[in-house]
Amino acid sequence: MAAVPHSGVVVPDWSGEPWWANRSTSIETVQLEAGISTPGTAVLQVLGKAAEKQLLKSAAKSAEKKLVDYAAKNTINRSAKFASEREARALARTKLGRDPVEFDAGKLRSQNGRWQYRAKAQDLQGHGPGDGPHIHLERLNPSTGEVLENWHFRW
Repeated sequence: MAAVPHSGVVVPDWSGEPWWANRSTSIETVQLEAGISTPGTAVLQVLGKAAEKQLLKSAAKSAEKKLVDYAAKNTINRSAKFASEREARALARTKLGRDPVEFDAGKLRSQNGRWQYRAKAQDLQGHGPGDGPHIHLERLNPSTGEVLENWHFRW
């Protein structure tokens, strides 16, 4: 069992099933191991700690699997024109889904790693003559980070 630091507190990290799943111990033992001394609140406190541990574990796995996105010779570049920046971002948001993960400043990924929103300062200003402001919505290979499609949403 590895320990995961969190806000100055070391929180154990159990792999696989929750630590209480295959145990036949009394509630008093569970309370003692969890550091709970008040009877009657054990279940809520254990579940709260378990939920926190799962969140920490999930965040650690995401950080470990942080794949660098890269364009390849097979990357397909596409463009779409929108009435406004808001409209372009709204469509990108639908592809990202709930709770996107921030990878860098101006770069968000969907939870499943298949879609990425990217908007750097130079994208929002345009890169030069003939290139107006835009954002990127990229379809990724979640296993490798390869950009399969790079959509330029312009307004």
